[in-house]
Amino acid sequence: MSKEFNIVTFNEGFTSEGEAEKTGIKGWSDLVINTYGFGDSAETRQQQFDSEYKNIKEGKIIAITKENIVIASLVVVQSKRFQEYLAYGVNGIAVAKEHTGKGLGTTLYKEMIKNTDADIVVGSTKTPSAVVARSKGLVLGGMNTFYGYYETTSEASCGYTLDHEYFLKRDTEGRNADPETSVYLKNTSTLHEVGDKNTAVMPLLSIRKKLLYG
Repeated sequence: MSKEFNIVTFNEGFTSEGEAEKTGIKGWSDLVINTYGFGDSAETRQQQFDSEYKNIKEGKIIAITKENIVIASLVVVQSKRFQEYLAYGVNGIAVAKEHTGKGLGTTLYKEMIKNTDADIVVGSTKTPSAVVARSKGLVLGGMNTFYGYYETTSEASCGYTLDHEYFLKRDTEGRNADPETSVYLKNTSTLHEVGDKNTAVMPLLSIRKKLLYG
């Protein structure tokens, strides 16, 4: 990573109020709010941001800064979807528009694997860039990545596979999922004021090679 960028981590979430004074950096909440566009009004976006991020426990916020301003970040929180494994969920990955295409998403995942001993990284997305960043960042930590039924660890291995079918079925249990495609509806709203909003996504699983079989 370029010397003009720095990586910082926080062990707890926080609201955007007094952010710079608490952390010594600026712009993290603005980056996340503007990237995800929580709702239509500024008030709703602020409410949803605070609802999702101020009470983060057993997790970390990892951010990349330039000149003390956050230009990329992700949040990693321990997941209970796989009780017998150490699993983490990744959400809130965001990269400032003017800094896309520089490998910052991949760098965030590399830093994430340094900060955890994860067996499995769970999540879901409909964004190709998120799949690429996850695949490139976690392969260096000994993890294979699968988007639905397709392995995306590298271009060489990209293709339909059932090596991870057990984990895929476990991940989609109890969800509004189509077993033939592994597509499911994900609720994207945590505020009643916003209303229920569902979007179709596919599971994005990264799994330690030693756990795979088939």
